[in-house]
Amino acid sequence: MRIVLALITSLLSLAAWAEQVIESGPYRLHYMAMVTYDLPPEVAQAYGITRSRKQGVAVLNLQHVDAPQVSVASSVSGRIRNLIGQERLDDLREVREQDAIYWIATFDFSHLETMRFDFQIDPQGPHGPFPVHFSQQFYRPPR
Repeated sequence: MRIVLALITSLLSLAAWAEQVIESGPYRLHYMAMVTYDLPPEVAQAYGITRSRKQGVAVLNLQHVDAPQVSVASSVSGRIRNLIGQERLDDLREVREQDAIYWIATFDFSHLETMRFDFQIDPQGPHGPFPVHFSQQFYRPPR
């Protein structure tokens, strides 16, 4: 089983971290963000992500509306900022596993900080790029 799929499954089991979807033209973008401390240790290790109470991870997966189980190759750029505009994006990288393509972004945050996510998704194909914007508040789990 794919490790990223395990990440998504573990996220879906937590109502507070429910997967979200944005549709744009023929595409459907699945995205989620969470505290890296909540990742299973084997998932964090497999993707070189440090489990921390002060670091978050966002996962993006683009699919075609007519083929919901097939990832679409794309370029992704973006930034992650807090409400006063401080840039917090540490790393944004593509992960490919068999037929799945994910973009993983890591970022630092402070307790009860709301983060703004602004990504530009540019699918390979005839349809042009589209923006993705969302916000989420993060808290540091107790020790």
